[in-house]
Amino acid sequence: MKRIAILSAVVVLVLSFAGMEGRAVALPGDPVPVGDPPTSGDAESALFGVSSIELRAVETMPAHPLDVLPLRLIDVTVDDAIEKSYARVIAPDAPVFNAPGGSIIRTMGTGFIFVSTGGSQQANGESWTWINGGEWMRTADLDWRQPSRLRGVEIDGWPDYEFAWILQPNQPLRTPGGEPNKDAPFLGRYKMVTIYATEWVNEWRYYMIAPDQWAKESWLGKVRKNPVPEGVSGRWIDIDLYEQTLTAYVDDTMVYATLVASGLEQWSTNEGVFRVWYKVADTPMSGSEGQSDYYYLENVPWNLFFDGESALHGAYWHDGFGYRRSHGCVNLAPADSLWLYHWADEGTYVHVHSSHEYR
Repeated sequence: MKRIAILSAVVVLVLSFAGMEGRAVALPGDPVPVGDPPTSGDAESALFGVSSIELRAVETMPAHPLDVLPLRLIDVTVDDAIEKSYARVIAPDAPVFNAPGGSIIRTMGTGFIFVSTGGSQQANGESWTWINGGEWMRTADLDWRQPSRLRGVEIDGWPDYEFAWILQPNQPLRTPGGEPNKDAPFLGRYKMVTIYATEWVNEWRYYMIAPDQWAKESWLGKVRKNPVPEGVSGRWIDIDLYEQTLTAYVDDTMVYATLVASGLEQWSTNEGVFRVWYKVADTPMSGSEGQSDYYYLENVPWNLFFDGESALHGAYWHDGFGYRRSHGCVNLAPADSLWLYHWADEGTYVHVHSSHEYR
């Protein structure tokens, strides 16, 4: 993403989860299924030296990682990270006024446009809302959005089992690739689950999250432990574009994990090893003026620029974490962006890669 004039921003797209069978990806219009090719042998299956047959014999096995793993929700909340209210401009070329019922001083254009808002008042029989800069807009031209309440986890020691967030709400399956287990609790979006075993069925992995409860890999954003990249030491950030997860490390010790939303296919987030070159707590972002994907976003919070114009930053305008949806930046939920902003410094390494290939 860019700061105004030099930094490019995120375009937010409407994401539908129902019936989505591919990996975590959001494209314009209907989601396009993508998959994960099988490999010869699956290292994850043997990672913890336990088979799914053995696990099925276990009578009680908690599904929630916070119950069984050394994980803690970060103590930062969305209310700590976002102090203003934001609304999308829903009227094309919506006028901006110098006062409620006053004179038009400019128009907002047409595109994906968000403004910060203050109080409202009545004038000339209409409701008016104050926006950033002391200007006013008709309240009817605005649509308020609630920022995501997603929060990542701090890790007190690498857990005995891997874990993941549910991306696509579903009923767990009774067997890998089998029928839904109607006796199992429904898997809601952003629910965390523990992964006890992995089995392949055709081209897909299925993860055991509790006895007789299996989740298809396309439903999950899974945290994977990765080796330290060559030449990297101290604090570093790992971004897995396939899983749409971010993890933070001190040398080879993972200390934090969450979901992200990286660049769409046509604006893919670049892979490689980078370093944070600029930190800024608050900046407007815009881009593609005059084009169909024009965007303007006020007060984008908690920015860590790492690859030229691309940044890790908070996104108050969507709740689609775990799916690709930006112009190349890496979006985080507001609470996570604040946590990471204070944890990372200029010079912190950022490793961007994909643990598997989209298709």
